[in-house]
Amino acid sequence: GLLFGTLSSLMFSITMVGKDINNIPWAMAGTLLAVSIGLLIIFLRWEKRAKEPIIDFALLRERPFLAANIYNTVYGICALGVFSLIPLYAVTVYNMTVFQSGVLLTPRSIGMMVASTVTSFSLVKWGYRKPILLGTLTVTAALLLLSLQSQSIGSQGIGTIWLTTVPVLFVLVGFCGVGHGVATPAANNACIELMPDKVATITGLRGMFRNIGS
Repeated sequence: GLLFGTLSSLMFSITMVGKDINNIPWAMAGTLLAVSIGLLIIFLRWEKRAKEPIIDFALLRERPFLAANIYNTVYGICALGVFSLIPLYAVTVYNMTVFQSGVLLTPRSIGMMVASTVTSFSLVKWGYRKPILLGTLTVTAALLLLSLQSQSIGSQGIGTIWLTTVPVLFVLVGFCGVGHGVATPAANNACIELMPDKVATITGLRGMFRNIGS
């Protein structure tokens, strides 16, 4: 309940700031932010006393685990959070229908399934650092190229866009999915050999921090 209240108050505060840049209800947004911080402090104190805490602080004090969880939070913000805007981007910039913008996400899913399967079976051979680095750089490159695509369509008609630019979008979205598929299994399983008796806790924390960032 405390964790839910912390995140909900924070998200409502951010939403109010981003809803109308010319008319921001600073008092309400500030109050919700203060509530979020207050609940976070209570939550952290509660976790230290709990017999079975949601967050095992022993796993956050160890540098490898701390680094992995910071990575997953940042990855959730920069990759997963940003990618959730792709359908809106497709509708706004390329005049796609809502259905077409949804179909645009299909190559990402296919790329993720193929890449994550290959990566999962190869982690013992490859280790964790190389897939994390390669996958993150792949996602970064794909998102950068996606942002540059809109710069070249100003003088094109919608028909020309569909013939030239949209196929490139599908390729780039698939490329991004491959990056996700390479990075995610490695990020999930990094460092678990250091505490094999807490594998479930470690992987659960990774997913939680990634979703919080997203």
